[in-house]
Parts: sequence; structure tokens; C-alpha cells
Amino acid sequence: NADIMAEAAKIVVSRGADILDINMGCSVRKVLKTGAGAALMKDFQLAESIFQAVRKAIDIPLTIKIRSGWDPSGEDAFEIGRIAQSCGVNAIAIHPRTARQGFGGNADWTIIRRLKEIVNIPVLGNGDVDSVDKAFQMMASTGCDYVMIGRAAMQNPWIFQKVVSRLNHQVQPEISIKQKFDAICEYVNHTIEYMGEKRACRLMRSRLGWFTKGLPNSSQFRNDIRFLETKEQTLDLLRSFYCKVDDCFSGGVHRVISRNL
Repeated sequence: NADIMAEAAKIVVSRGADILDINMGCSVRKVLKTGAGAALMKDFQLAESIFQAVRKAIDIPLTIKIRSGWDPSGEDAFEIGRIAQSCGVNAIAIHPRTARQGFGGNADWTIIRRLKEIVNIPVLGNGDVDSVDKAFQMMASTGCDYVMIGRAAMQNPWIFQKVVSRLNHQVQPEISIKQKFDAICEYVNHTIEYMGEKRACRLMRSRLGWFTKGLPNSSQFRNDIRFLETKEQTLDLLRSFYCKVDDCFSGGVHRVISRNL
């Protein structure tokens, strides 16, 4: 509903938001069933009315996040892009997979390039950027103005720092096992502080595995975290895992890790 979206947008602005983004890219089934997320890409008229209403309601930048749409050709995305530009949307982020694909298959970067050729507003490319090299490949092959990194940051939150280093022609920093351990513990502690111990630890069952992909014994670690219940249990498991990882690579750091816990 365009009126409800406009009122929601005003609330967001009143809370101090710098930018408002309308997410039309979510392909989760329960979201699609409500007509939200990527389902909005089926109804161009409704999307246009929402863009117009929200644009009129706020004076901060308005962006949208879309997918290829429902047709692999990307025609849904191109039409939404034209509409968004005409309504005063300031930028478009696109993940070039269809709603049906979810995260399966490969992102079709040619759709990013075609969208960039169609609209005059900034285009953010997204999808399958899991390394610094991929970020630069996307920019070179699509002409997109910016690169958006999502899932890869869950495994490697330092990817942004490394991309910026290359942009500035600086040496990309090496992240030590100790730094990784400190970061994941900080993540656990902040999540517990925000959500409470029980909810946070259960959430960690599906989150901590992202940090450990590709490391020795990570498959066993992902099995062990299925039973997390307490902060103490979570941190003990992390300490044990990262001490073993450190022994595989360099040795010595595990003593620092142990002392810090």
C-alpha cells in the first residue's frame, strides 16, 4: 500500500535515517506471500505508486534493491528501473538472479550492464562478489557505479577493508587468526547484549559457521554449534576451535587467545 509506505518512510526519516531503501529483492517465500519483496516486481503500477508516494514524503535519498525479476531475461528489472528513475529514485541496487532462483545458480552480470545502459541514475551491482578480485571484475565488466557485497561479508567481514586498500593502491592487510577470533567473540558478545543469551546463542547455531568456512576442522565445528545454548559454551567452543586452527598455521597465538578468555 503506497500510503502506508509513505507513512513508514516519514517515521524512518524522523528516526534520523540518512537514506531510505525499498527492498524489492527478497525472495523468501513468507515475504513473497504477503506481496512484498520481489513480489512487487510483478506489479509495475503498484511499484510506481509506492515510489511516487515515498519520494513525495521524504527529502532524503531514496534507493531500491531489486532482482532480475521473474523472467531470466531481466526485462522486469529494466522496466522497474525506468519507472524508478522517472519517480525520482536516486539509485538502484540489483542482484541479477530471478526470484525463483533464490541464491541458486550464478548471478547474470550482463543484466547489471544492461540496466546501467538503460538508466542514468547510479547502479549498484550485487551477486557472487566473494573476493576483492570479483569486486573489480564486476565493475570492469558491467560499468556499475558501485559494488554491493552481501553474503561474502558474513564469512569475511574484512573484505570491505581489502577492497578499499586496493582502490587506494595500498597493500591489502593480512588478517591474523587472533584478529578473526577477537572479531567473532565481539560479534557473539554484542549479539547477546542485544538479543539476550538464549536467543543469541541459538542464532549463533546458523551464524558462526560462516566465519569458519575453509578453515581446518570447520565441518566438525559447524556440527558442534548446532547445540549451543549459553555464552560460556559458545566462547569455549570458539576458543577450542581457534586454538586448533592456530596450531595448524603458526602456533603460539593460541596462548594469547586462551589468556584473553
